[in-house]
Amino acid sequence: MLKSHRRAKKIFFCLAWFLLTLLPVSNLIIPLHNMVAERFLYIPSVGFCFLLAIILVRLSGMRSFGLSPQAFKGIAILLLILLLSFYSVTTIRRNDDWQDSFTFWSQTVRTSPQSPRARYNLGNAYLWEGKLDEAIFEYKTAIGISPAHAKAHNNLALAYARKEPPEVKLAERHLNLARKLGHEVHPGFVEYIENLKQGKDG
Repeated sequence: MLKSHRRAKKIFFCLAWFLLTLLPVSNLIIPLHNMVAERFLYIPSVGFCFLLAIILVRLSGMRSFGLSPQAFKGIAILLLILLLSFYSVTTIRRNDDWQDSFTFWSQTVRTSPQSPRARYNLGNAYLWEGKLDEAIFEYKTAIGISPAHAKAHNNLALAYARKEPPEVKLAERHLNLARKLGHEVHPGFVEYIENLKQGKDG
């Protein structure tokens, strides 16, 4: 990028755009909860698209590989169509992952199995559907990856409390861990656990 500053200002602009717009989400300046996320590249990719266009225009004016400029231009257009087709198909397939929370987080867990956030949210999707054993597994996996995940402890307590019969001791244990980790527990949930301990209906 530095070498292109004097000789190719357009290329310098493209590279600088990419790096400068990626910098705020690179975790170098501002710590983020997500190490990587595809949305972080939306704005930086503009620099990549400009750079690709510049390269194609320059190559089309050269006698590359013994081809005339017109022939090379035709090949460049064909390659561009193929590239756009690939991106279009990829985008359409990605849209299928956004059908609902369960589909989205299931796919996310498949691609990022070590993400505590993905595991936690998949646990929530299971919890909403009443699949408590699956929810418990995902919450425990999230906690295994990130032991200080207070919300996972809280919702794991909720899943244990909803089991039939309720696993009160485990629910109380994880609720207390969530509170120790600074999670603001709803007073009604505390009362609900206390009622379960005393054998009352919540």
